[in-house]
Amino acid sequence: MNTVSENNDVEQLYEKGLEYYMNQKDSEEVAPLFKKAAEQGHKGAQFFLGEIYHSDYKYKKAAYWYDKAAKQDHGYAQYNIGVLLYNGDDVFQNKTKAEYLWTQAAEKGLEEAQQALVNDKFYFSDPILHVHSVIGAILLSIILASAIGFIGFIGGAIAGLIIGRKIGKKIRIS
Repeated sequence: MNTVSENNDVEQLYEKGLEYYMNQKDSEEVAPLFKKAAEQGHKGAQFFLGEIYHSDYKYKKAAYWYDKAAKQDHGYAQYNIGVLLYNGDDVFQNKTKAEYLWTQAAEKGLEEAQQALVNDKFYFSDPILHVHSVIGAILLSIILASAIGFIGFIGGAIAGLIIGRKIGKKIRIS
């Protein structure tokens, strides 16, 4: 008897992945279903695979799948790849392209994209991660400053900011 994951029917793979995703199943169970459908060009599966990678802070992989779905006119993917481009999250920052994609998503009625265009900044943010990065940078600066003086403070501030932000190569989204 064939299971859905063995079946090559793209829509069934997508629907099963969506069912698992909505029931908050572990991403290790969901991702293979979406990936199989995404590799066969299903824009919904591409978007949700991007969501899984985005929530795991795997921005390069998220950008790859969002971009595939966005090129197929998927509004939420257009918005999310725009966020990554606007912020430069493991992709080369490109605010012009981000705004273009947000405009496409806004024309589909996505409120997040409309808000991003009005505010000229991203609406889908992770303020907790940012606050933790800043706090980490400040604490590291204080510790280093007390240990090695003023020069340590400057060096600590720079090191803290570098450590507080994920370091990695960026990819270019065409």
